[in-house]
Amino acid sequence: MTDPTTSILVAGAVLTLDAHDTRATALAVDDSTGRILAVGSSEDCRAAAPDATVTDLGTHVLLPGFVDAHSHPFLSGVVTQEPVHWIAPYVGFPTWKDVTDEFTRVDAALPDATRCSSTGSTGCCRGRRS
Repeated sequence: MTDPTTSILVAGAVLTLDAHDTRATALAVDDSTGRILAVGSSEDCRAAAPDATVTDLGTHVLLPGFVDAHSHPFLSGVVTQEPVHWIAPYVGFPTWKDVTDEFTRVDAALPDATRCSSTGSTGCCRGRRS
């Protein structure tokens, strides 16, 4: 019987930020409190929480306890992956025409019904068109 208030997450890597044991492959969490019960191998976590629900996250990387209070690290990863495009004056889009030309180029290259995301400076979209 599984315990619905406890989870074990198995991942490609769990980065613990512990100076002595920086990597693991699983962690057990008390879902009702958010408290991490165990970090280590899948077997270590199952020993600590034998009735926990196990979720295999495949090759994903977990950063337990990490709070991203500012989005630059996240955005740095997101905007470098297609189909997200960084639209800002300092990366080659100084004018409104440059922005619309880029959207036209991307739209023409994408298959029908494919969404495209963009992020960057909105300054060129707020009346600073040239």
